[in-house]
Amino acid sequence: MKTIRRRRPKIDVRRAVREWLVQDDAVKAFSERLVEAKGLLMKILESEGRNDERGSQWIRFPDDPVEGRITAIKRERRVTPKLDEERAEEYLKRRKLYSQCTETITVLDEAKILDLNFKGVISDADLETLYDPKETWAFVPQRVKQ
Repeated sequence: MKTIRRRRPKIDVRRAVREWLVQDDAVKAFSERLVEAKGLLMKILESEGRNDERGSQWIRFPDDPVEGRITAIKRERRVTPKLDEERAEEYLKRRKLYSQCTETITVLDEAKILDLNFKGVISDADLETLYDPKETWAFVPQRVKQ
């Protein structure tokens, strides 16, 4: 039985890099324009939008959706409770509840491990056994300096 080897089609690397570069430039340009357009719409909503019961601001297009797809835009007000740790700590201490609402978490301090290695307490060989290699790959085009 014969083994048939298929040849890989030759890839024009320069052409592939050009294609990537065009797409990368387009994404950057469109991303910047998208951020600018959204910022402009947020300003318009802030000054011209109608508030709803939750404080969000709306501009509606019910009878004439934009591009047949957008019936309204909204600058949505979002409120999230955030614990004021200083105030909570004072309150809990006053009420003698502080120890019930705190916990001690033990974490390794890598800087201290490295310091002990530097001082010779932990050998280089032992230190090496404490680390696992992590391999990653990144696409890094080298651009012409301008």
